[in-house]
Amino acid sequence: MASLLDTRFYSSIETELLAAVRQVPEPRVAILNTATSGLGQTMGLLDILKRAFPSLPTGLCGPHPSQFPEAALALPRTDFVLAGDPEPILHSLLDFFTMETRLHRVPGLISQGSGSKHAHWLGDLNSLYLPDWQGIFLSAYAGAPGSGGCRINARLSRGHTRCPADRAFGAAREPLRIWRLDHFASCMQKATNKGLAELFLADPPGVWTPTRLDHWCDALLQVRNAIPWGLQLLPTFLSSDTISRMHAAQCRRVVFLLPSCDRVNLRKYGCILDARELAQTLRLLEQSGIQPHAEVWMGGPEERLGEPRRVVRMLGALGFPSFSLHPFPCQIEAPICKEIESDAPPPLTDWTRWALDPWNLPRPQAIWGGAEAAARMDAEFHAVIRAIEGHPGRILRQSWRALRSGQFFRTVAQGLRLRA
Repeated sequence: MASLLDTRFYSSIETELLAAVRQVPEPRVAILNTATSGLGQTMGLLDILKRAFPSLPTGLCGPHPSQFPEAALALPRTDFVLAGDPEPILHSLLDFFTMETRLHRVPGLISQGSGSKHAHWLGDLNSLYLPDWQGIFLSAYAGAPGSGGCRINARLSRGHTRCPADRAFGAAREPLRIWRLDHFASCMQKATNKGLAELFLADPPGVWTPTRLDHWCDALLQVRNAIPWGLQLLPTFLSSDTISRMHAAQCRRVVFLLPSCDRVNLRKYGCILDARELAQTLRLLEQSGIQPHAEVWMGGPEERLGEPRRVVRMLGALGFPSFSLHPFPCQIEAPICKEIESDAPPPLTDWTRWALDPWNLPRPQAIWGGAEAAARMDAEFHAVIRAIEGHPGRILRQSWRALRSGQFFRTVAQGLRLRA
Protein backbone atom coordinates (compact mmCIF):
# COMPACT_ATOMS: atom_id res chain seq x y z
CA MET A 1 0.00 0.00 0.00
CA ALA A 2 1.27 3.50 -0.82
CA SER A 3 0.02 6.88 0.38
CA LEU A 4 0.58 10.12 -1.52
CA LEU A 5 1.11 13.18 0.69
CA ASP A 6 1.05 16.74 -0.66
CA THR A 7 2.54 18.94 2.05
CA ARG A 8 1.52 22.11 0.20
CA PHE A 9 -1.91 21.72 1.79
CA TYR A 10 -0.53 21.55 5.34
CA SER A 11 -0.93 24.60 7.55
CA SER A 12 1.41 23.08 10.16
CA ILE A 13 3.82 20.96 8.15
CA GLU A 14 5.62 19.14 10.97
CA THR A 15 2.50 18.22 12.94
CA GLU A 16 0.42 17.13 9.95
CA LEU A 17 3.26 15.32 8.16
CA LEU A 18 4.15 13.21 11.19
CA ALA A 19 0.48 12.43 11.84
CA ALA A 20 0.08 11.24 8.24
CA VAL A 21 3.18 9.04 8.45
CA ARG A 22 1.96 7.41 11.67
CA GLN A 23 -1.18 6.28 9.84
CA VAL A 24 0.93 4.16 7.45
CA PRO A 25 1.44 0.65 8.87
CA GLU A 26 4.97 -0.67 9.32
CA PRO A 27 7.25 -1.56 7.65
CA ARG A 28 7.24 1.79 5.91
CA VAL A 29 9.52 3.86 3.71
CA ALA A 30 9.37 7.53 2.70
CA ILE A 31 10.14 8.61 -0.88
CA LEU A 32 10.30 12.34 -1.66
CA ASN A 33 10.09 13.76 -5.16
CA THR A 34 12.42 16.68 -5.77
CA ALA A 35 13.91 18.92 -8.42
CA THR A 36 17.26 20.66 -7.97
CA SER A 37 15.54 23.98 -7.30
CA GLY A 38 13.57 22.41 -4.43
CA LEU A 39 16.40 20.60 -2.63
CA GLY A 40 16.25 22.83 0.44
CA GLN A 41 12.55 22.23 1.08
CA THR A 42 13.01 18.49 0.48
CA MET A 43 15.91 18.26 2.92
CA GLY A 44 13.83 20.16 5.46
CA LEU A 45 11.10 17.51 5.22
CA LEU A 46 13.68 14.72 5.53
CA ASP A 47 15.05 16.40 8.64
CA ILE A 48 11.56 16.42 10.19
CA LEU A 49 11.02 12.75 9.33
CA LYS A 50 14.41 11.53 10.58
CA ARG A 51 14.14 13.38 13.88
CA ALA A 52 10.77 11.75 14.56
CA PHE A 53 11.55 8.34 13.01
CA PRO A 54 15.34 7.77 13.11
CA SER A 55 15.08 4.26 11.64
CA LEU A 56 12.68 5.20 8.82
CA PRO A 57 14.30 4.43 5.42
CA THR A 58 14.16 7.55 3.25
CA GLY A 59 14.88 8.10 -0.42
CA LEU A 60 14.62 10.61 -3.22
CA CYS A 61 13.07 10.38 -6.67
CA GLY A 62 12.30 12.86 -9.43
CA PRO A 63 14.32 15.17 -11.69
CA HIS A 64 17.27 15.84 -9.37
CA PRO A 65 18.25 12.27 -8.40
CA SER A 66 17.61 11.10 -11.95
CA GLN A 67 19.99 13.69 -13.43
CA PHE A 68 22.54 13.70 -10.58
CA PRO A 69 22.22 10.33 -8.78
CA GLU A 70 25.58 10.32 -7.00
CA ALA A 71 25.19 13.91 -5.79
CA ALA A 72 21.68 13.08 -4.51
CA LEU A 73 22.92 10.01 -2.64
CA ALA A 74 25.56 12.12 -0.90
CA LEU A 75 22.90 14.35 0.68
CA PRO A 76 22.30 13.90 4.43
CA ARG A 77 19.45 11.71 5.67
CA THR A 78 19.21 10.05 2.23
CA ASP A 79 19.41 6.24 2.36
CA PHE A 80 18.87 5.64 -1.37
CA VAL A 81 17.72 7.32 -4.56
CA LEU A 82 15.40 6.21 -7.36
CA ALA A 83 17.23 7.34 -10.50
CA GLY A 84 15.18 7.03 -13.67
CA ASP A 85 11.55 6.08 -14.23
CA PRO A 86 10.37 5.67 -10.62
CA GLU A 87 7.45 3.25 -11.09
CA PRO A 88 9.38 -0.01 -11.75
CA ILE A 89 12.08 0.95 -9.24
CA LEU A 90 9.53 1.63 -6.49
CA HIS A 91 7.70 -1.59 -7.35
CA SER A 92 10.92 -3.60 -6.88
CA LEU A 93 11.79 -1.68 -3.71
CA LEU A 94 8.49 -2.64 -2.10
CA ASP A 95 8.72 -6.24 -3.33
CA PHE A 96 12.25 -6.81 -2.01
CA PHE A 97 12.11 -4.40 0.92
CA THR A 98 13.51 -6.92 3.41
CA MET A 99 15.92 -8.62 0.97
CA GLU A 100 19.01 -6.42 0.92
CA THR A 101 20.96 -8.49 -1.60
CA ARG A 102 18.09 -8.30 -4.09
CA LEU A 103 17.70 -4.55 -3.57
CA HIS A 104 21.32 -3.98 -4.58
CA ARG A 105 20.56 -5.51 -7.98
CA VAL A 106 17.50 -3.36 -8.80
CA PRO A 107 18.36 -1.12 -11.79
CA GLY A 108 18.08 2.54 -10.85
CA LEU A 109 17.86 1.92 -7.08
CA ILE A 110 21.10 3.45 -5.87
CA SER A 111 22.45 3.13 -2.34
CA GLN A 112 25.88 3.01 -0.76
CA GLY A 113 26.07 -0.74 -1.30
CA SER A 114 24.79 -0.88 -4.87
CA GLY A 115 27.11 -1.41 -7.79
CA SER A 116 25.69 0.77 -10.56
CA LYS A 117 25.31 4.50 -10.00
CA HIS A 118 23.40 5.22 -13.21
CA ALA A 119 19.77 6.10 -13.91
CA HIS A 120 17.57 3.39 -15.39
CA TRP A 121 15.16 4.44 -18.14
CA LEU A 122 12.49 2.29 -19.72
CA GLY A 123 12.69 1.85 -23.47
CA ASP A 124 9.06 2.94 -23.80
CA LEU A 125 6.12 3.78 -21.54
CA ASN A 126 3.82 0.97 -22.67
CA SER A 127 4.33 -1.07 -19.49
CA LEU A 128 3.22 1.79 -17.22
CA TYR A 129 -0.29 2.65 -16.13
CA LEU A 130 -1.73 6.04 -16.98
CA PRO A 131 -3.16 8.17 -14.13
CA ASP A 132 -6.18 6.80 -12.31
CA TRP A 133 -8.64 9.62 -11.74
CA GLN A 134 -10.56 7.72 -9.04
CA GLY A 135 -9.94 8.91 -5.51
CA ILE A 136 -8.18 12.11 -6.58
CA PHE A 137 -9.60 15.14 -4.78
CA LEU A 138 -9.36 17.60 -7.65
CA SER A 139 -11.52 20.11 -5.80
CA ALA A 140 -8.61 20.70 -3.43
CA TYR A 141 -6.54 21.95 -6.37
CA ALA A 142 -9.26 24.19 -7.81
CA GLY A 143 -8.55 27.87 -8.31
CA ALA A 144 -10.41 30.78 -6.80
CA PRO A 145 -14.23 30.79 -6.92
CA GLY A 146 -15.35 31.53 -10.45
CA SER A 147 -12.15 30.17 -12.02
CA GLY A 148 -14.08 27.29 -13.58
CA GLY A 149 -12.56 24.45 -11.59
CA CYS A 150 -9.23 22.66 -11.50
CA ARG A 151 -6.51 23.17 -14.10
CA ILE A 152 -4.06 20.30 -14.47
CA ASN A 153 -0.63 20.23 -16.08
CA ALA A 154 0.17 16.93 -17.78
CA ARG A 155 2.66 15.61 -20.32
CA LEU A 156 2.37 13.27 -23.27
CA SER A 157 6.09 12.65 -23.06
CA ARG A 158 9.00 11.95 -20.76
CA GLY A 159 12.55 12.97 -21.48
CA HIS A 160 14.25 15.43 -23.79
CA THR A 161 13.96 15.78 -27.55
CA ARG A 162 17.60 16.93 -27.84
CA CYS A 163 16.53 19.33 -30.58
CA PRO A 164 17.26 23.09 -30.71
CA ALA A 165 13.67 23.96 -29.76
CA ASP A 166 14.21 22.52 -26.26
CA ARG A 167 17.74 23.73 -25.56
CA ALA A 168 16.53 25.68 -22.50
CA PHE A 169 14.64 22.73 -20.98
CA GLY A 170 16.06 20.34 -18.39
CA ALA A 171 16.26 16.54 -18.18
CA ALA A 172 18.72 16.55 -21.09
CA ARG A 173 20.07 13.12 -20.10
CA GLU A 174 16.67 11.44 -20.20
CA PRO A 175 15.68 9.79 -23.50
CA LEU A 176 12.44 10.90 -25.12
CA ARG A 177 9.47 8.55 -24.76
CA ILE A 178 5.87 9.27 -25.77
CA TRP A 179 2.72 7.82 -24.22
CA ARG A 180 0.45 6.12 -26.71
CA LEU A 181 -1.77 8.98 -27.83
CA ASP A 182 -4.94 6.90 -28.15
CA HIS A 183 -4.47 5.53 -24.62
CA PHE A 184 -3.83 8.99 -23.21
CA ALA A 185 -6.90 10.41 -24.97
CA SER A 186 -9.06 7.62 -23.54
CA CYS A 187 -7.60 8.20 -20.07
CA MET A 188 -8.56 11.88 -20.26
CA GLN A 189 -12.22 11.00 -20.70
CA LYS A 190 -12.30 9.35 -17.26
CA ALA A 191 -11.98 12.85 -15.80
CA THR A 192 -14.99 14.24 -17.66
CA ASN A 193 -17.14 14.55 -14.53
CA LYS A 194 -14.34 15.56 -12.17
CA GLY A 195 -14.74 19.33 -12.50
CA LEU A 196 -11.69 19.73 -14.72
CA ALA A 197 -11.56 23.22 -16.25
CA GLU A 198 -8.51 22.54 -18.43
CA LEU A 199 -5.83 19.95 -19.02
CA PHE A 200 -2.72 21.80 -20.13
CA LEU A 201 -0.06 19.77 -21.95
CA ALA A 202 3.23 21.10 -20.58
CA ASP A 203 5.46 19.12 -22.94
CA PRO A 204 8.49 21.01 -24.27
CA PRO A 205 7.60 22.53 -27.65
CA GLY A 206 10.01 20.25 -29.50
CA VAL A 207 7.63 17.35 -28.83
CA TRP A 208 4.96 18.92 -31.04
CA THR A 209 5.84 18.01 -34.59
CA PRO A 210 3.04 18.72 -37.11
CA THR A 211 2.44 14.99 -37.47
CA ARG A 212 2.19 14.42 -33.73
CA LEU A 213 -0.24 17.31 -33.32
CA ASP A 214 -2.42 15.83 -36.09
CA HIS A 215 -2.32 12.38 -34.47
CA TRP A 216 -3.21 13.87 -31.08
CA CYS A 217 -6.24 15.66 -32.52
CA ASP A 218 -7.25 12.44 -34.30
CA ALA A 219 -7.07 10.52 -31.02
CA LEU A 220 -9.24 13.09 -29.23
CA LEU A 221 -11.80 13.22 -32.02
CA GLN A 222 -11.99 9.43 -32.02
CA VAL A 223 -13.04 9.36 -28.34
CA ARG A 224 -15.25 12.47 -28.70
CA ASN A 225 -13.23 14.41 -26.18
CA ALA A 226 -15.18 16.87 -24.02
CA ILE A 227 -12.35 18.23 -21.85
CA PRO A 228 -10.81 21.61 -22.77
CA TRP A 229 -7.06 21.43 -23.23
CA GLY A 230 -4.11 23.61 -24.17
CA LEU A 231 -0.48 23.27 -25.18
CA GLN A 232 2.69 25.32 -25.56
CA LEU A 233 4.54 25.91 -28.82
CA LEU A 234 7.40 27.97 -30.12
CA PRO A 235 6.45 30.59 -32.73
CA THR A 236 5.10 28.48 -35.56
CA PHE A 237 2.53 28.79 -38.32
CA LEU A 238 -0.69 26.83 -37.90
CA SER A 239 -2.87 26.41 -40.95
CA SER A 240 -6.59 27.11 -40.82
CA ASP A 241 -7.25 23.36 -41.27
CA THR A 242 -5.03 22.48 -38.31
CA ILE A 243 -6.66 25.15 -36.15
CA SER A 244 -10.11 23.90 -37.12
CA ARG A 245 -9.17 20.34 -36.08
CA MET A 246 -7.69 21.60 -32.81
CA HIS A 247 -10.90 23.47 -32.00
CA ALA A 248 -13.03 20.43 -32.87
CA ALA A 249 -10.85 18.38 -30.49
CA GLN A 250 -11.62 20.95 -27.71
CA CYS A 251 -8.33 22.86 -27.76
CA ARG A 252 -9.08 26.20 -26.10
CA ARG A 253 -5.65 27.72 -25.36
CA VAL A 254 -2.27 27.88 -27.10
CA VAL A 255 0.73 29.39 -25.32
CA PHE A 256 3.49 30.59 -27.63
CA LEU A 257 6.87 30.60 -25.90
CA LEU A 258 9.17 33.44 -26.93
CA PRO A 259 12.64 32.55 -25.59
CA SER A 260 13.87 35.80 -27.13
CA CYS A 261 12.52 38.70 -29.15
CA ASP A 262 15.78 38.90 -31.08
CA ARG A 263 15.44 37.33 -34.53
CA VAL A 264 19.03 36.01 -34.47
CA ASN A 265 18.47 34.30 -31.12
CA LEU A 266 15.12 32.85 -32.19
CA ARG A 267 16.83 31.08 -35.08
CA LYS A 268 18.96 29.18 -32.55
CA TYR A 269 15.71 27.56 -31.38
CA GLY A 270 14.68 26.72 -34.92
CA CYS A 271 12.20 29.63 -35.13
CA ILE A 272 12.18 31.05 -38.65
CA LEU A 273 8.65 32.48 -38.53
CA ASP A 274 8.53 36.28 -38.69
CA ALA A 275 6.24 38.39 -36.48
CA ARG A 276 3.75 39.08 -39.29
CA GLU A 277 3.15 35.36 -39.91
CA LEU A 278 2.85 34.65 -36.19
CA ALA A 279 0.35 37.52 -35.84
CA GLN A 280 -1.73 35.88 -38.57
CA THR A 281 -1.72 32.59 -36.64
CA LEU A 282 -2.81 34.41 -33.48
CA ARG A 283 -5.72 36.01 -35.34
CA LEU A 284 -6.81 32.67 -36.82
CA LEU A 285 -6.74 31.07 -33.38
CA GLU A 286 -8.77 33.87 -31.82
CA GLN A 287 -11.33 33.77 -34.61
CA SER A 288 -11.72 30.02 -34.07
CA GLY A 289 -12.39 30.35 -30.35
CA ILE A 290 -8.90 29.34 -29.18
CA GLN A 291 -7.19 31.79 -26.83
CA PRO A 292 -3.62 32.63 -27.90
CA HIS A 293 -1.13 33.76 -25.27
CA ALA A 294 2.47 34.96 -25.59
CA GLU A 295 4.84 33.87 -22.81
CA VAL A 296 7.93 36.06 -23.11
CA TRP A 297 11.20 34.96 -21.51
CA MET A 298 13.54 37.78 -20.52
CA GLY A 299 17.09 37.87 -19.22
CA GLY A 300 18.43 35.03 -21.34
CA PRO A 301 22.20 34.51 -21.55
CA GLU A 302 22.35 35.43 -25.25
CA GLU A 303 20.46 38.74 -25.04
CA ARG A 304 21.99 42.03 -26.17
CA LEU A 305 21.30 45.42 -24.61
CA GLY A 306 17.90 46.91 -25.33
CA GLU A 307 15.81 43.81 -24.60
CA PRO A 308 12.79 45.72 -23.17
CA ARG A 309 12.46 47.71 -26.42
CA ARG A 310 12.61 44.50 -28.47
CA VAL A 311 9.89 42.92 -26.32
CA VAL A 312 7.56 45.92 -26.74
CA ARG A 313 8.25 46.00 -30.47
CA MET A 314 7.55 42.26 -30.83
CA LEU A 315 4.29 42.40 -28.87
CA GLY A 316 3.22 45.38 -30.95
CA ALA A 317 3.95 43.49 -34.17
CA LEU A 318 1.81 40.62 -32.85
CA GLY A 319 -1.13 42.94 -32.23
CA PHE A 320 -0.68 43.21 -28.45
CA PRO A 321 -2.03 39.76 -27.56
CA SER A 322 -2.53 38.43 -24.05
CA PHE A 323 1.01 38.06 -22.67
CA SER A 324 3.07 37.33 -19.58
CA LEU A 325 6.73 38.01 -18.74
CA HIS A 326 8.96 35.34 -17.19
CA PRO A 327 12.65 35.07 -16.27
CA PHE A 328 14.55 32.89 -18.72
CA PRO A 329 14.45 29.30 -17.34
CA CYS A 330 17.45 28.37 -15.25
CA GLN A 331 17.95 24.59 -15.21
CA ILE A 332 21.53 23.46 -14.73
CA GLU A 333 21.03 20.26 -16.73
CA ALA A 334 19.66 22.08 -19.80
CA PRO A 335 21.76 21.96 -22.99
CA ILE A 336 22.08 25.74 -23.10
CA CYS A 337 23.98 25.66 -19.79
CA LYS A 338 26.71 23.59 -21.44
CA GLU A 339 26.80 25.89 -24.46
CA ILE A 340 27.17 29.11 -22.47
CA GLU A 341 29.40 29.53 -19.42
CA SER A 342 29.20 33.28 -18.83
CA ASP A 343 26.46 34.44 -16.43
CA ALA A 344 25.75 30.76 -15.79
CA PRO A 345 23.08 29.68 -13.29
CA PRO A 346 24.12 28.64 -9.78
CA PRO A 347 26.24 25.46 -10.00
CA LEU A 348 25.21 22.17 -8.42
CA THR A 349 27.53 22.83 -5.47
CA ASP A 350 25.49 25.92 -4.51
CA TRP A 351 22.25 23.93 -4.42
CA THR A 352 23.92 21.14 -2.46
CA ARG A 353 25.31 23.61 0.09
CA TRP A 354 21.82 25.05 0.58
CA ALA A 355 20.40 21.54 1.05
CA LEU A 356 22.87 20.85 3.87
CA ASP A 357 21.35 23.60 6.04
CA PRO A 358 18.08 24.80 4.48
CA TRP A 359 16.82 26.30 7.74
CA ASN A 360 19.58 28.93 7.86
CA LEU A 361 21.19 29.32 4.42
CA PRO A 362 19.53 31.45 1.72
CA ARG A 363 18.20 29.77 -1.39
CA PRO A 364 20.38 30.28 -4.49
CA GLN A 365 18.93 32.62 -7.10
CA ALA A 366 17.55 30.38 -9.85
CA ILE A 367 18.23 32.96 -12.52
CA TRP A 368 20.90 33.66 -15.11
CA GLY A 369 23.32 36.19 -13.63
CA GLY A 370 22.29 35.69 -10.00
CA ALA A 371 20.89 38.25 -7.57
CA GLU A 372 22.24 41.25 -9.50
CA ALA A 373 20.41 40.14 -12.64
CA ALA A 374 17.22 39.55 -10.64
CA ALA A 375 17.04 43.18 -9.52
CA ARG A 376 17.71 44.43 -13.05
CA MET A 377 15.11 42.11 -14.53
CA ASP A 378 12.43 43.29 -12.11
CA ALA A 379 12.98 46.86 -13.31
CA GLU A 380 12.87 45.74 -16.96
CA PHE A 381 9.60 43.86 -16.39
CA HIS A 382 7.99 47.02 -15.03
CA ALA A 383 9.39 49.07 -17.91
CA VAL A 384 7.85 46.71 -20.47
CA ILE A 385 4.46 46.69 -18.74
CA ARG A 386 4.36 50.50 -18.51
CA ALA A 387 5.32 50.83 -22.17
CA ILE A 388 2.64 48.35 -23.25
CA GLU A 389 -0.10 49.91 -21.12
CA GLY A 390 0.54 53.37 -22.53
CA HIS A 391 1.26 52.34 -26.11
CA PRO A 392 -1.01 54.27 -28.55
CA GLY A 393 -1.30 51.25 -30.82
CA ARG A 394 -2.60 49.08 -27.99
CA ILE A 395 -5.09 51.73 -26.86
CA LEU A 396 -6.43 52.11 -30.40
CA ARG A 397 -6.73 48.35 -30.86
CA GLN A 398 -8.60 47.96 -27.57
CA SER A 399 -10.95 50.80 -28.46
CA TRP A 400 -11.63 49.30 -31.89
CA ARG A 401 -12.31 45.88 -30.38
CA ALA A 402 -14.72 47.43 -27.89
CA LEU A 403 -16.57 49.21 -30.70
CA ARG A 404 -16.79 46.05 -32.79
CA SER A 405 -18.06 43.99 -29.89
CA GLY A 406 -20.71 46.55 -28.94
CA GLN A 407 -19.27 46.85 -25.43
CA PHE A 408 -18.65 50.58 -25.91
CA PHE A 409 -22.28 51.31 -26.74
CA ARG A 410 -23.54 49.11 -23.88
CA THR A 411 -21.31 51.02 -21.47
CA VAL A 412 -22.57 54.40 -22.76
CA ALA A 413 -26.20 53.27 -22.55
CA GLN A 414 -25.67 52.03 -19.01
CA GLY A 415 -24.14 55.38 -18.07
CA LEU A 416 -27.08 57.28 -19.55
CA ARG A 417 -29.54 55.12 -17.61
CA LEU A 418 -27.67 55.79 -14.38
CA ARG A 419 -27.74 59.55 -15.03
CA ALA A 420 -31.47 59.43 -15.76
